[in-house]
Amino acid sequence: MKVLLDTDLALGERGSEIDDGVAFAMAAASDAVDLVAVTTVNGNTHVETATALAASLGRTLGLDDVPIYAGAEHPLVLPRHQLGPAQLSGEQRDEFHRIKKERASAASAIVDHVHRFPDELTIVAIGPLTNLALALRLDPSIAEKIANVFVMGGYYFGQTNRMDLPGEFNVWADPHSFDAVLTSGAPLSLVGIDVTSKVTLSREDAASLSAGGPVARLVGEHALAWIDHLNAEQPNAATPIDSCVMHDPLAMVAAISEDVLIWKDAYVRAESSSELTRGVTIADFLSSANPPPANARVAVEVDTGAFSEFWDALFLGHDRA
Repeated sequence: MKVLLDTDLALGERGSEIDDGVAFAMAAASDAVDLVAVTTVNGNTHVETATALAASLGRTLGLDDVPIYAGAEHPLVLPRHQLGPAQLSGEQRDEFHRIKKERASAASAIVDHVHRFPDELTIVAIGPLTNLALALRLDPSIAEKIANVFVMGGYYFGQTNRMDLPGEFNVWADPHSFDAVLTSGAPLSLVGIDVTSKVTLSREDAASLSAGGPVARLVGEHALAWIDHLNAEQPNAATPIDSCVMHDPLAMVAAISEDVLIWKDAYVRAESSSELTRGVTIADFLSSANPPPANARVAVEVDTGAFSEFWDALFLGHDRA
């Protein structure tokens, strides 16, 4: 399966958020995946940081031949939510500028790869959807030529209960782009945070990974550091945090083995005009007498046991997925 990964990757120093990087590592570890490109986007990190870290992680994973494309530095309409510039070393900044100068933009790269692999390319989008929205704006015809788009984003069976983040982060960060993709006609498989939150990596499992091979060790050591970071952020929690959630890895697993999830067709839109409900996703599961036409399928449940087996096969060497 030819895959293009679109990411706001943050995995770098120990203690940074890891799930984008783990999804990248899954693509590297799976024999089912031919990773043809990685595009970066502003989201959890500045695009400069995501680009430099993606290039570095690609080398660590032995994917030197997989091109990295720098993407959107700002959301489609709204101001960027980060305050201040990216904190990069001189070497990382030079790498970002080299990639940006020598290669096409992420949006152009998406268009080019869809036309290069018509009806074959699967896009796994685990950050805000700015790059994909821009690609569809450049060439709306690609919507009919993408094999599938697996998106980690949205909240379909609940709400965040946070005034400062009313929608799931990837939608909230750029709701205009998310809604533009929803209405594009592209084939969409949406994996929301209400389902991804059921898939966790425990401290014990992370420790097992850290004693494994090079890729497993990378994932395990960073997972342990991330769990420590989460504990440090909540020193007064009633019980210590002993695991971390694998949001983005579930989207990658869904792309490789979609039967790990149960899906329902739905008509989905994202709120982009109200600050009060910015990024809130509404999913109509077509139960009314005259339902709207479905524009996506939404993950409604995950087989956590199957996910664990898939995880072990990839990272602990029991099999190859």
